[in-house]
Amino acid sequence: MYIPDQSTKTRMVIIKQKKKRKRRRLFALILFIAIIIPFFSIQSKAVQHFILPLFSQSSALTESIHSGQTSDITSNKQPESNDNDLPSVQLPDNDNDENSNISTDPVTSPIPTISPESTPENVELPANTELPEQEHNSTEPETTNVPTATVPAPTELPTVTEPESTEQPIQPSDPDVATKKYVALTFDDGPDTKYTPAILDILKQYNVKATFFVVGTQVEKLGSVLQRIVDEGHTIGNHSYAHKDLTKLTNKEILAQIEQTDKLIQDVIGFKPDWIRAPYGAVNDVVRDAMKNDSRSFVGWNIDTRDWAGTSVKEMRKMINDDTKPDSIILMHSFGGKHISNTVELLPYIIQDLQDKGFTLVTLDELYATKA
Repeated sequence: MYIPDQSTKTRMVIIKQKKKRKRRRLFALILFIAIIIPFFSIQSKAVQHFILPLFSQSSALTESIHSGQTSDITSNKQPESNDNDLPSVQLPDNDNDENSNISTDPVTSPIPTISPESTPENVELPANTELPEQEHNSTEPETTNVPTATVPAPTELPTVTEPESTEQPIQPSDPDVATKKYVALTFDDGPDTKYTPAILDILKQYNVKATFFVVGTQVEKLGSVLQRIVDEGHTIGNHSYAHKDLTKLTNKEILAQIEQTDKLIQDVIGFKPDWIRAPYGAVNDVVRDAMKNDSRSFVGWNIDTRDWAGTSVKEMRKMINDDTKPDSIILMHSFGGKHISNTVELLPYIIQDLQDKGFTLVTLDELYATKA
């Protein structure tokens, strides 16, 4: 059904509403400017001369618009339910939403504009990429003055003299002799959870590598400690499964002691050890005959600290200092009783003593490689 008079009236209402929206936006813009301007360095008199006329005009406009709209709406208000132009009813709601957005903008917008305190921070952040050059330029003359008095003396001398005091005095005098003086530290009967980790900590502190002859029964229980020994660069050797005297066993039993331990070690670290040490160092023709098909040979020692018997730290230290020669193999233990605590206490002393004498502490792999 077509009603020309009513449709033209609704169009006029829509046009007026659009004009009203534009005027409200203008008013919001004026209000926004009025809020923003006080934050800038503009004199209050200029603000009053500029803003007050706008307010007076805007108020007059809004009053005229409001009066005109009310008269138009009352005169043109008819059964709008028959019209299909219902957006005329929704437009005021949208206007309110738009006005709400506009009215909130000036509230939020002063925050970024107030940020002359925050903008320096935002400016400094990217500027810091350039400022370090200026800061380095500004601090270099200061740091150059400070190190001349402090840095060379206290910081560099201790770090240089401590390690160099053990090696450098010998290398300049006779470097050929220093390269030939190798000593191997070996530890039997482990691993365990008390003494073996303590020994590993000391060796790591002094950057020294050693050889550990492990027992199969201990490997079964403490594979993680065995893995740590390998991870820290030390060498592993086979010390039988149950630490039995091999000279009192049959050929079959001897092979079982060695082969079972090889398998346990390989299951943990992924390979079979290259070295075998008989418990108590006991080897005879029966043992050699049992191992004749094994390319590996038994490894003994030159210096027995007898740490398992409770030898004091002082006695063991004197023994090692008096008896150690190039290519010596020193026997100690990483498990086997309470007296192994003396070994843990002794270890830092003999490392320093041997290094002061020009010895290089190596694994059995490295020791025998120098002889080849």
